Amino acid sequence: MPFTIEPLAIIESSSRVNGLAFSVDEKGFAIIGTDGTINFYDDSGVLLKQTAISGRATHLNSSPEGGYVVGSVEENVHYFSPSGELLWEYEIPGGVEDLAVMRGLCVCLSGAGEVFLIESSGNLRRQLSNTGCIAIFVAANSGSIALLLDDAQVRVIDQRGNTSYERHSRCDKGEHITACIFDNSGNLVLAREAVGMVAQNEDEVEVEWWNPLGQMLGKAGLRSRCTALCDGKNGLVAGTSEGGVFSIQMENTSLELWKFEYAITSIAAVGDDLLVGSWFYLHRIKTNIAESAISTSRHSNDWDIHEIRRQKEIGLSDDESREAIWQIEHSGIIEYVAINDTGTKLLLAGEDRNDYTVDEPSLLFDLNSDISWREELPDEEDSWIAEIPPEMQEKVSSDAGTYDAKSTSSDDFTGLLTEEEQAKFADNSQNSNSHDSRDDLLSALMNDDEEDGTIVGNEEPTLLATSDEELMASLSEDVESAQLAPYADAGEEQMLVAEDNEVTTALLDGSATFDPHERVVEWAWRDSRGRVIGTQSKIRVKLPLGRHRFELSVLDDEGVWTTDTTFIIVE
Repeated sequence: MPFTIEPLAIIESSSRVNGLAFSVDEKGFAIIGTDGTINFYDDSGVLLKQTAISGRATHLNSSPEGGYVVGSVEENVHYFSPSGELLWEYEIPGGVEDLAVMRGLCVCLSGAGEVFLIESSGNLRRQLSNTGCIAIFVAANSGSIALLLDDAQVRVIDQRGNTSYERHSRCDKGEHITACIFDNSGNLVLAREAVGMVAQNEDEVEVEWWNPLGQMLGKAGLRSRCTALCDGKNGLVAGTSEGGVFSIQMENTSLELWKFEYAITSIAAVGDDLLVGSWFYLHRIKTNIAESAISTSRHSNDWDIHEIRRQKEIGLSDDESREAIWQIEHSGIIEYVAINDTGTKLLLAGEDRNDYTVDEPSLLFDLNSDISWREELPDEEDSWIAEIPPEMQEKVSSDAGTYDAKSTSSDDFTGLLTEEEQAKFADNSQNSNSHDSRDDLLSALMNDDEEDGTIVGNEEPTLLATSDEELMASLSEDVESAQLAPYADAGEEQMLVAEDNEVTTALLDGSATFDPHERVVEWAWRDSRGRVIGTQSKIRVKLPLGRHRFELSVLDDEGVWTTDTTFIIVE
């Protein structure tokens, strides 16, 4: 188990968390929910005030002027003071689709595709119509604003709304912008993915650099879709849908810093380190790679060999090269990560994508707190068993009465009989010592038929089987059927394409599970962490990009259970 840090506060929510942010003065923070609630806290996580807006609160940004800007997907833009007082509200026709804040200006994208430039005083500076914009990115240090358009073009404007330059799509069809930031030098950095045909000297996935004059400075290739970008102390870092974290340079080279099992959802820099969100975990990793490290290109056929050489040259063992400083596990998939300006506090929130569970809490951490070792749990305390409902635990732990073939001789069939049949066989054996065990067994079974019927005159009973072997084969088949465990079937492996926000809904279908006597009484679907996520044969789950493992356990009324595993790959 990894090192970890303990939270300063666990903050429960009345609805799904849709955003969190620290105030500029670092004296508190705010959290918004889908039910329109806005909660204001002090720096230790104590609730100071709760208010609400009309509609769902879907966007939250900290303003450089000291307050919070909140957007509603159905309604307007709101500006609150750090203490939670509403200072102004601006009407946005069609609701707020995206929101970004810079000094002196709030940039808002409406549901109708219009871009509003709203001053920090609440006055409209300019409104841009018919833009085709689908997302907004701002540069805090240069004042540039990037509008991501629906045809994979990017238009960069200034704070007056005037166009500085445009980046045009490099493919006629099938090009997407998957990540975009402004680096510390004010350059626009974006990741593109070409689904269709690309030129011979181009990669399907590339990162591009554009300077403020609209000139492309360079590009670099990646092996899979880029899902996150971050400009840290040691340069640009990219996260991918395959779980890789790469150091990116403009010479078309990329160095794999880390590899996780699931897609990267967020990357943030804290000093020389990175905070990387992947699945239910947030990892703190180092990025101070030695100068002698070998850079590897997407075009290289010896990627793994280069990586092994890199680890050896900088003195890392296989385990050390993938050992995080610490790791935090959240009850939801990591969606929102906020760090204060001094890099001392962390806010974390996520959602488990399960409609049948309560909303997950937000966690507040001190990034300078002591690191502790999470002890490995003994087998009897493993969460896979501990989280089974009590009534199911009792059935699982009960003796299933399975037949032990090793401890039973070839002539001893009593292990295949019920208690009643064994008692009859024992009585028959005591009364007739001249027959062998097989004849005794046949006699005991024939007595059942004689007791149920009446023999008239000299009528001889008729045996349905023509030989001892056929009768024993029939008996063994019936008894084995009675003791067979249910056959769990979790379904075939699925490959799905992600929908909006890189999330898709999948159906876990265990209805093909078979039991000879249809006596399945319990179902339990578990995720890769052993958590129970459903107790029906069919459940729906929302999944991000990556490879996901699910296990189905079924239990019959005799306490016999079996499991099966399936995988879902989301691309």
